[in-house]
Amino acid sequence: MTEPGVVFTKDWVVDFVLDVAGYTVNNNLLVGCIVEPSCGDGAFLGRIVSRLCERAVHDDALAVEHLLPCVRAFDLDDASVSASRMAIRRILSRFGLSEADPKRLADAWVSQGDFLMANVPAAR
Repeated sequence: MTEPGVVFTKDWVVDFVLDVAGYTVNNNLLVGCIVEPSCGDGAFLGRIVSRLCERAVHDDALAVEHLLPCVRAFDLDDASVSASRMAIRRILSRFGLSEADPKRLADAWVSQGDFLMANVPAAR
């Protein structure tokens, strides 16, 4: 049983939403910032990071300085923040980033707190 207010999104729904939003590897994902206001366990974030890394590999730009400004995510729940960070670290590691880089990016991208009260960069 899930806790009240927790919604799990099926993978095909995540892919559909990201496709409709134009967050695809055919677009230059390195020039903007995608904002996830309630990341939960990382269903959207996992797909976002995978697509971002695929594009970065295509552009020969798979480096912290290129990836760092591209994602911002929030959640109120500490356990969800930890789960999202771990999911991101696993994905980044699969793309071959050095040991410290996945942790650095996951910690920078995912924040514990209220999205509505945070200083959020403009999504582009």
